[in-house]
Amino acid sequence: MDKPGVENASPQQMIDCYVQTLAKIVGSEEEAKRKIYNVSCERYFGFGCEIDEETSNKLEGIPGVLFVLPDSYVDPECKDYGAELFVNGEVVPRPPERHRRMMELTTHRSSDKPKYHDKTRYVRRRENMRSL
Repeated sequence: MDKPGVENASPQQMIDCYVQTLAKIVGSEEEAKRKIYNVSCERYFGFGCEIDEETSNKLEGIPGVLFVLPDSYVDPECKDYGAELFVNGEVVPRPPERHRRMMELTTHRSSDKPKYHDKTRYVRRRENMRSL
């Protein structure tokens, strides 16, 4: 999502923006709060919500929505999306161990990236090529 129009928006203002955005599609803020399960106000601006494909297509057309992606876990082992849990309109605090684990996972990922522009991922392997 685009960052809310308010300069230096607070996390609550961002969450309100997420709820209002989804409410445009699902009909009410109460329903939007029930469907949103995580929110992010620090590294990126966005939210996770439980909606069907038709609703996600409608959401893509809302002003301020940059893109809609399917779920992906930051920590698949613990089925964790990485953002803050959001339950019935409230951010649910998580234990400090979870924060440490997220920092470890995201730090390792960035340090695993090649330091130079590595084009090897674009090279097709011979065993994967089909004969025509």
